[in-house]
Amino acid sequence: MPQMEWSKFYYQRWLRGSVRSMTREQRGDLADLIALACDAPLRDGTLRFGIGVPMPREWIAATLRIPLSALEEIIRISKEDKNRTDDKHRIEIWEDGTIEFTNFKEYQSAPRESKRPMDARQKELMGIVRARGVAKAHPEDARWSGNLRYLSL
Repeated sequence: MPQMEWSKFYYQRWLRGSVRSMTREQRGDLADLIALACDAPLRDGTLRFGIGVPMPREWIAATLRIPLSALEEIIRISKEDKNRTDDKHRIEIWEDGTIEFTNFKEYQSAPRESKRPMDARQKELMGIVRARGVAKAHPEDARWSGNLRYLSL
């Protein structure tokens, strides 16, 4: 998956939505938690290191430099709070302890689409290139050149 470098921020929902019932500190902690979800390896709205490997709450609190009790309070509030658009709780906790932002994908941008469609072979090559981190240096050459001069297999 492409690297996520930014997150959408719906300022009207932030200013007028249900998060206004939280304290200033709680809103800041929630923003940090969302940022951590954006930075998580799977970038799917879950706080986990990989499939089946949830981030321990103690680690999350230490990473965000907040007390564990503050993290637990944000989780509690967010589990009770429902999104206005679909009546889902803001956060769900899976059986393995994974914390998931339920509408994460709705609020994030899809990776930028190229102006030119790629055929199956170009998509395959681009996936290999991205996996190797080569596309950062020469994204257009790697995508459209049709050769592998930047890719050493």
